[in-house]
Amino acid sequence: MRSVYMATENLMQSILNASWGIYLVFVFIFIFMKIPKRKVFAPYRRSRGFMVVAFFFLFSQIFFEWKLPKNTLSAEVLSAIDIPFFYIELIFLCLAFFHLLDHSFGTYKRVLLDLLSWCIVCATCLGALIVENHTVQILLVFAGSFMLIFFTLICVFRLMRMYKAVRIQLENYYTEPMYNFVLWIRRSIMFIVLFGIVSVIMLFAPYLFKLVYFVAATTMNVYIAESFMNYSFVFETVERSFNLSFNQQILLKSSQIHNSSDSKTDILTDTQKGLMHIWLSNEEYCNPELTIESVAREIKTNRSYLSKYINETYNSNFSSWINSLRIRKAKQIMLSETTLTIEEIAYKVGFSSSSYFIQIFLRLEGTTPLRWLNARRKV
Repeated sequence: MRSVYMATENLMQSILNASWGIYLVFVFIFIFMKIPKRKVFAPYRRSRGFMVVAFFFLFSQIFFEWKLPKNTLSAEVLSAIDIPFFYIELIFLCLAFFHLLDHSFGTYKRVLLDLLSWCIVCATCLGALIVENHTVQILLVFAGSFMLIFFTLICVFRLMRMYKAVRIQLENYYTEPMYNFVLWIRRSIMFIVLFGIVSVIMLFAPYLFKLVYFVAATTMNVYIAESFMNYSFVFETVERSFNLSFNQQILLKSSQIHNSSDSKTDILTDTQKGLMHIWLSNEEYCNPELTIESVAREIKTNRSYLSKYINETYNSNFSSWINSLRIRKAKQIMLSETTLTIEEIAYKVGFSSSSYFIQIFLRLEGTTPLRWLNARRKV
């Protein structure tokens, strides 16, 4: 049994020894990766800088742990060493992600405030390393752990607030879930938060458990690094959609100041409403390439006026409105064209995949397409 334990520990140690090399490779990849010099990529370049710092500290922590004499150091000492690393890594990873969602977030003031809190954590952990009283040492380590957990919860709050705003903004202007392009950010931060909380537990766990944790954390960080690099390919698309929707909202609000007495039915003219009726009659919403801009062009208006008209007339955002029209059409097809498969129906009404069609159908109807169809046939 002991031989199995030793073999497992040696394997984990070997993987851990390789992981610091992985982090160092990603540091150089981030530094030398080619990012277009156009102004639109400025936020991505700044986030790249935050990622370089985060992965440098990840490399430093693993390399430092590799050099430490583990068997001669107490759990409290190892914890006092690990906590500042966990904290600074969390700071810069979150700065990288949050700056992608909100370009005003990663300001120098924000960075300095976060670094100031890190300095307090470092001072606390340094006190735990130099104090001779074991009880005081434990209390200082727990204080550092508490500050790490508290900062982690702050990051969760920041994420949920930003991600909700981004999701609403994109749903108002696109039919397909474009926020999936930024979903990896939410997923990454939730992974970081989860590992951040587990890291506090691992501070006092046996060494083998720490090895398993570090290996799992390395896998997560590789996913984060790859996702960040892949995001560069769609960054301009997402960024331009943010800028367009923001600018259109400014124009709409400016217009509303001069037309504050207008009712919701006056957002579009009679001619535009007629064009909207023709557009609906022709079932143009089944076009899989549909965007709010293309619809606005068809009815001779701009996307913000159309978005507001849909919001106030149908009490819905653009994405949900189009999905409801497509689901209504899909139900008609299911009842009339019984030879078609669910996948064929999904594509026919404009959905990009059958899985997304089923997801929306379930959300709107409370059941799957097949169950809905079977229930109708029994009537």
